[in-house]
Amino acid sequence: MDALEVGVFRKEARLVQAPTASVPAYESYLKGRFLWNQRSETSLVRSLDYFAAAAAADPDFLRAHAGLADAHLTLGVYGVLPPERAMPQALAAAERVLAVDPRSPEALASRGSVRAFYQHDWTGAEQDLSAACEAGPQYPTAHQWYATHCLVPLRRFAEARARLRRARELDPLSAAVAVSVGVVDYYEGRYGDAVALCAALLERDPDFGMAAYFQGLALTAMGRSAEALEVLGRASVLTGGSVEVESALGLAQAGGGDPAAARAMLARLEERSRSRYVSPVLTAQILVGLGETELALQGLEAAYRRRAADVVLLDVKPAFEPLRAVPAFGALIARIRRGPASG
Repeated sequence: MDALEVGVFRKEARLVQAPTASVPAYESYLKGRFLWNQRSETSLVRSLDYFAAAAAADPDFLRAHAGLADAHLTLGVYGVLPPERAMPQALAAAERVLAVDPRSPEALASRGSVRAFYQHDWTGAEQDLSAACEAGPQYPTAHQWYATHCLVPLRRFAEARARLRRARELDPLSAAVAVSVGVVDYYEGRYGDAVALCAALLERDPDFGMAAYFQGLALTAMGRSAEALEVLGRASVLTGGSVEVESALGLAQAGGGDPAAARAMLARLEERSRSRYVSPVLTAQILVGLGETELALQGLEAAYRRRAADVVLLDVKPAFEPLRAVPAFGALIARIRRGPASG
């Protein structure tokens, strides 16, 4: 960057009150946010590197630490990093920001999400996420995460929709916010609405793997297994073979009358778990599709003990509907709701 560009950048930064005097820190932060907003496994991992670079360039740059909290949290929620690595890192970064700025909406939203997904502290989670919305009324992620990280797991769908309406008003072009509406449709059992919304998002952005993933899940829940397999195959390509998508493929194969393919996918996930984190919830949902109830319950217990992020969604995940009448499953949901988890 030449002297003129640096001068222009610094002038514009002052106009928008850039929160750091370090040009390299601010540039790294902006690159991190750009990648983080793409929400693919690769982009999330790369965003972590840029946020770390921003924090190293200016250790007092609070937004860089908020970015680290968001990146670690999202990598944990998406099951890219194991919960025992991602969530404490997210919490530590959020707490670092809140020690200086107790009303940081970014840090409050991250801490509230950790409290929900990792600690099962629903009272604390709601307090933080509500405070994030109050402190940053123009911050769409606070409203989005309040909806998807707290209200949806508690089956408070109407409130979640109200929060997402506000998030979309604030950021109407955000694909991540828009697909969250389809996610709520899916978890509430409005599968046709989820399919239509995700299809519209894919029309606008054919490379948005998350939309293909949830469209495939909704089609599976509707019993349209052949269509689901086609869409999930596309999602697998777009996400680079995400373990979440592979699990969804196995579920669709089981529901579509191809147990051999589902078992092969189950074996593939178990093999991948030797070299990277795979939530036991992902293998458990295929086992439910195959009618292996006891093995599925064992997997869910293992997920709970490890505090896998996706256990908080067991009560709303359609794949586990066949377990509703099983007392052990109901007891597990009660433990998750009761919280908080220790540690």
